[in-house]
Amino acid sequence: MSVALGMLQKLRVGYLAELPGRLDDIEENIMGLEKFGFVEENFNTLFRLVHSLKGSGGTYGLHVISDICHPLEDMLSDLNDLPQKLTKQFIDIALAYVDLLREIVDDTSLHGDCRMDPANRLKVLRKKAFPEPFSALIVERSPAIIGILKENMNVLNAKIEVMDDGYLALGRTLAHPFDYLITSFEIKRLNGAALIGALRLAQGKTPQTKTILLTVNPLTFSTAVKPNHVLLKDSQFQRNLRTLLAMPK
Repeated sequence: MSVALGMLQKLRVGYLAELPGRLDDIEENIMGLEKFGFVEENFNTLFRLVHSLKGSGGTYGLHVISDICHPLEDMLSDLNDLPQKLTKQFIDIALAYVDLLREIVDDTSLHGDCRMDPANRLKVLRKKAFPEPFSALIVERSPAIIGILKENMNVLNAKIEVMDDGYLALGRTLAHPFDYLITSFEIKRLNGAALIGALRLAQGKTPQTKTILLTVNPLTFSTAVKPNHVLLKDSQFQRNLRTLLAMPK
């Protein structure tokens, strides 16, 4: 063995020895998110720890470490864009990535090289972390409101269609059930409350579509219409929208 190769092997052994401690730090910071919520300073520390670990894996020939850290870092990037994504499920998935990293470290330390193939488990975790995008039909006439809706829903990779006619929108929802129908009360021909009421009748007792009614006045529609959510077009509109979209679908 050459001197350079021997030195690299020694560094690799040292790197493996320090990994459990680094994983403890990552896990502690993830648990901190669960305990204290999204605190920017704490989040930044966690992100730096994961980013550093992702980079160091390749340096020592442990590319599998980088492969696991990459989707975890993607999750954290999404959380930074939309802190409302901080849920128990988020914490559980993040900790599952750390558990997988621990298994890789144990396997590599035992055999001198990684014999595990984490591909299937990574596939399952990624599917949980980044579920299929939901679909939404926006029925609205205001370009400003449409812009706010699209901006916030694009962060979630939603498939979005936009219409401004309630009558045509009803036909569209009956032909193609959407995960969400977001409609303003103030639209053409069939107002938002009537659109939701008609959709409720059509879908029966087990509606496939969650409905969100946008209005400047919640008293302008009959109590017989029961949208899943009502959002006022006020100064808190965007904040309330983000909170709503962060809820489990």
